[in-house]
Formats: sequence, structure tokens, C-alpha cells
Amino acid sequence: DDEGVLVPRGNYTITGLTHEGLDARYEMSYYNPGTPVWKTADGSGGWGGDHPDPIRVAMAGDMTILSWPLAEGGSGLIGLNPEGRKVWGERRGAKWLAADENYLYAVGKDHLKHLLTINRMRVKDGGYAPFVLDGKARAFDLHLKDILGSEDEVAVFAAIARYQNTLILAFADGMVAVLDAATAVPRKRLAVPGIIALAAKGDRLYGATETAVFAVDVKDGKTTPIPVAGVGKITDLAIDNSGNILVADMGPDKQVKAFTTAGKPVYTCGVKGGRPIRGTYNAQAMLRVSSIDVDHSGRVWAVERWANPRRVSVWSARTGTLVKDYVGNTGYSARSTWMSDDPDFAYA
Repeated sequence: DDEGVLVPRGNYTITGLTHEGLDARYEMSYYNPGTPVWKTADGSGGWGGDHPDPIRVAMAGDMTILSWPLAEGGSGLIGLNPEGRKVWGERRGAKWLAADENYLYAVGKDHLKHLLTINRMRVKDGGYAPFVLDGKARAFDLHLKDILGSEDEVAVFAAIARYQNTLILAFADGMVAVLDAATAVPRKRLAVPGIIALAAKGDRLYGATETAVFAVDVKDGKTTPIPVAGVGKITDLAIDNSGNILVADMGPDKQVKAFTTAGKPVYTCGVKGGRPIRGTYNAQAMLRVSSIDVDHSGRVWAVERWANPRRVSVWSARTGTLVKDYVGNTGYSARSTWMSDDPDFAYA
């Protein structure tokens, strides 16, 4: 009975209450393009980093590499397969990228020593692949000052490109360093002032300032101007599969613009004038694009370094219209994202 005393033998009717227990059921996710959105053991789950916004895209054969400058949670570097699905992630981030079919070359910062580094990684799985010198692996976090000189000389990095069997590194003071792609040993230095972006394909190397594009001769550093009429402010440079030169123009037009090597306009991606910071969201428009590249099928990828929303978009070169985009993921402490009282809406 209620006092803990055995009741007499007999027939009793007992009424009980049962419950299957509390459980969690996945319904949906918001503002995360990962498939699935959570971390998985094989690295394919989740998406990007939590602190800064996305910053770079680089093509590596039929793979696409995206980067965030750093990550405390999530991945600062991710590799996407030809279908655009994440297949690996790496915690460390990068501010500049270059790649070939086998290796990714990432320039970032050693936050413990506050030095710029260059890392080499495998494209297929994000595994570490240090540069090799005299048959021995070099340090994975290879400091640029140890390659090129004092940190004062390399403090303000500008751009990187994979060109033939070399890496081209550009700095804000006008120095351009040519490194062996296998060893990271310097081959030569050039003087090309004002570079903020580089692009290379085959035997062609192009550079850009904020207002001009030019071909660069690696033998002597001489440049040949390429007219790009109507461009307001260049933030990045790429080459498409037909050899056209693409510029991310974040001046008043806020478009990706393609030109022939003679400077003839070929196509544009995105609505002219771009997307306003405030107002109606237009998916067919761009804002604050920091990096562009062209994938194996000819689509143009654009990274928007912006939190409202974080966005990587993919565009048709044929029509200039949006093919798909990757919106999210949430930033540190889920900043800049809100759910709505209406379950059909959310805000970023």
C-alpha cells in the first residue's frame, strides 16, 4: 500500500499511466546548405566556418574549394564534389586560395605566431600535403617570411595564382614572388605595382588593380593592358573555359563581367546595380563579391563576403542568371539570423 506494507492476497484492479518517453525528431534546418547540416564522421556534413563570412572560391579540376578566413567551429575550408556537395572540411581557414587538380594552396595566418603561412593540401580529401624539399617534407605551416625574407616584406598579402609549375604570390608593395609549386622555393621576384587579384590558365597570367586588367609576362614582369570598359571597382579576376577574362565589378553595376582578351564584352552575370543592403531580397543580384571562379562545366561561382546573408552563388554564363546558391551558415552565436512567428518565414 502507500505505506509500503504488503496488502493481503486477493484480486486487485490496477490503473497505470505510461509514456513512450521524450525524443528528438528532425524536422528541418534553416540557413545551412550542408547535406546533412550537422557534422559527420566522414567530413561531408555541415558547411563553413562560424566567425568571419565566406571569402574565397577556387576550382581544382572538377572540385570546388571554398574558404572562410578562420573557424572556431565548423570548417574554414571545404571541398565540394562536381555535383556541388561538400565531401570534406578542414577547421583551419584561408584568406587566399589557388589550386590545381591535385593540390590546394592556401594562404592564411598562424594565429599563435601572428605570421602569414602557406599550406599545401590534397584536393580530393583535404589531407595535409606539405611541400617537399630535397626529399623531405617541409613544415606544413610554412611561414612566408621563412620563404621570402622578413615579415615586414610580406605583411600585406594581395593575391595568389597557380601558374604552370609555379605559384605566383603578389604583395601590396608591388613585389611579385614566383615560387616552385612543389618545393615553395623562390625562383625569382618581379615588380608589378597595384595587384589586388591574379588569374592563370595554361600559359596565360593576368593581374588586376581595382580599375585595370593586364597580362603579366613572368619572364620580366612586363604588363600588357587589356581594356575592360565600364568596370567600376574590381575585386577579383578569373578565366572561363573559353579563355574569356572575368572581373568581379563591385562598382555601381555589381556584376561579374566577361571580356575577350581584346577587351570585347561577352556576357554579364547578375542584375545590373546589384542588391541593396536594405530592402527586398533579389536572388538574381549580387552584393560585395570578394571572389569568383569558373567550374569545369563553365558555371561562374561568386562568393559574397557579407553576413546578410552569407552567400555563395552559381551562375549560367550563357544566360547570366542564377543557377543555384548556398545561403548560410549561421555565424558565431547564430548572429544575424532570426526565426519568424510565421513558420513559413525566417530572416537573415
